[in-house]
Amino acid sequence: MPDISQSLQGKDLQFLNSIAVTWGMELQTHDLRSTIQELSSLMNQKAQFLDLVDALDDASKSALKELHNANGKIPWTLFIRKYGEIRTMGAARRERERPDLHPINAAEVLWYNGMIGRAFFNIQKEPLEYAYIPDELNQFLSTTIEPESEKKIPGRPATTLEKQYLIPAMDSILDHMTTYLTAIRTGQAMETLSWLNQTIPISFLQQLAALANLLNKDGIIQPNQVRQFMEASRAEALLMLVNAWMTSEFNDLHQLPGLIFEGHWKNDPLETRRFLLSELQKLPTKTWWSLPALVESIRSQTPDFQRPDGDYDSWYIRRQNSEAFLRGIRYWDEIDGALIRWILTGPMHWLGMLDLAMPEENSRPSAFRFSIWAEELLSNQPPANLPKETENVKFLQDGSIRVPHSTSRALRYQIARFSHLEKEDSRLYVYRILPESLAAAVKAGLKIEQFINLIQRCGDKPIPPSVLTSLENWKTHGVQTAFSAVILLTVQDAEIIDKLINSRAKKYLGERLNPTSILINEKQQKLVMSILTELGYLSELQTSSMVKMIKGTGR
Repeated sequence: MPDISQSLQGKDLQFLNSIAVTWGMELQTHDLRSTIQELSSLMNQKAQFLDLVDALDDASKSALKELHNANGKIPWTLFIRKYGEIRTMGAARRERERPDLHPINAAEVLWYNGMIGRAFFNIQKEPLEYAYIPDELNQFLSTTIEPESEKKIPGRPATTLEKQYLIPAMDSILDHMTTYLTAIRTGQAMETLSWLNQTIPISFLQQLAALANLLNKDGIIQPNQVRQFMEASRAEALLMLVNAWMTSEFNDLHQLPGLIFEGHWKNDPLETRRFLLSELQKLPTKTWWSLPALVESIRSQTPDFQRPDGDYDSWYIRRQNSEAFLRGIRYWDEIDGALIRWILTGPMHWLGMLDLAMPEENSRPSAFRFSIWAEELLSNQPPANLPKETENVKFLQDGSIRVPHSTSRALRYQIARFSHLEKEDSRLYVYRILPESLAAAVKAGLKIEQFINLIQRCGDKPIPPSVLTSLENWKTHGVQTAFSAVILLTVQDAEIIDKLINSRAKKYLGERLNPTSILINEKQQKLVMSILTELGYLSELQTSSMVKMIKGTGR
């Protein structure tokens, strides 16, 4: 830190004389340079300084103690937010109002008696302005202020009410990521997927896949990286995803729902995660902790955790339904507090590091604790006790494939490339072999023989012969049966169909099944009904769950 002499630089004679009066001194010099030297020497007296400190009000003592315990410095914006603004005054106004005799807050008390200074330091990535105690004075305080023996634990343990309904951390993100990657690879639309209790946003899976190099910058599958991910054990795969999030520039702030981020300002998401992890590591590892209390503790102690310059005005953030920007610290809970809650209840829970709890089911999380895997994951170690992927798949005669959740992800990924994900329940995924899924696989360079070998190698025995036969037939002949949508037209008199065949409706008619029944193209139903009316026959459309039929009636 700067010393006393350096902290007095830039002050005018009137200011320096007011400091001297506060210290009970009478200066003998009258030019600026000599006055600074004389005052610096007089202030460098331990006993006199400690007497002054002892006479301070409680708020000023608290400010001085906090500065000392923070290695003599605190970011300026945080200091004045907590201990008050220092009014800007020239020499004439100071002479009239005498803020040295009538300070309005603790910051002014310390400022006008020369116990603190204000300067920019290159401690962060960019210069940042700090309030500081001059070096000699800070050393004097070391003999009177006991150093903090341990860092203050932020927040408090959760109450019984806050932890009524428990949500343990899970590794299901691995299964969701497998479903997501197979959909990307096969071209299946995300909105057609059946996600089981889908709480992880697809946008997060997409960005995490890119961070883990499973997708390239254009969103295209990276085959080698995906193969490594699928063939890794669940513990190793989970660690891959944790490291991808923890060590990247993934911008958690921009994920907050309901907010729009505009402009070219920058935040530091990596530094924010490091700060939150350092706060969490102060907590007891097996204790449920109150989430609201943690957020409030950070707000009161270190509110500028993601804004080291204390800037609450230049970030262009607004609500989705408003054009007004959220400027000023009054929006801290909506932005900074919301970010803490999102990181803890989102990525850290989804990635298996935190268990959550709620007052009641489907309410907002109100408590958390480290999961049984957290210590290993945060130490860059694959966690123990994750389930094994050992179950085989079952192929059914109807062409469906039952894939248990405990099946190898690599095997499910291969099956998905030849089939279509139909649904998921609490135990398994259901895929179905379809002509279009087989055609897509062949188009992607796969061979039906690969799928047949996969079935024979990994399917539960016995494998229905019909499954293998249908695949062989499709390989040889393609699709041999097809369904098409048609409408059955029935009439009371065969003469009606005879007239219809001889009309301009002929090209819309299909096969005549008997004298009073004929098929027509479904898309031309209204046109045929119109032509029947022209011929003098009214008709009505009758529907059921199995059949759609036009019934022609008499004139």
